[in-house]
Amino acid sequence: MQAIFNRKKSHTLTMVESGELGMQIALKQNFDLILMDIHLPGIDGKEVTKQLRRHEHYKNIPILSITAAAMEHEIQLAEGLFDDYITKPINIPLLHKLLRKYL
Repeated sequence: MQAIFNRKKSHTLTMVESGELGMQIALKQNFDLILMDIHLPGIDGKEVTKQLRRHEHYKNIPILSITAAAMEHEIQLAEGLFDDYITKPINIPLLHKLLRKYL
């Protein structure tokens, strides 16, 4: 993901190592979009997203799932939580399209 964003000079990527740290940083900063890995260490990405959606700033900010959870039942469990659901390996043209759509 870092390599993709290194080429996009108009966007800045902030990466974190855990769901808890992601929550802390997201609440200190007002991001325009969040790329959320579902399988984060600590609090998983679905729970982080649910908690962020309770905060005024993140009620309408796009949160995109970036995940290896590509089975139909996994996608259904996340339905309505994320603005879009991207599975790994990442389709880079699709990611660029979604960045243009949401930013």
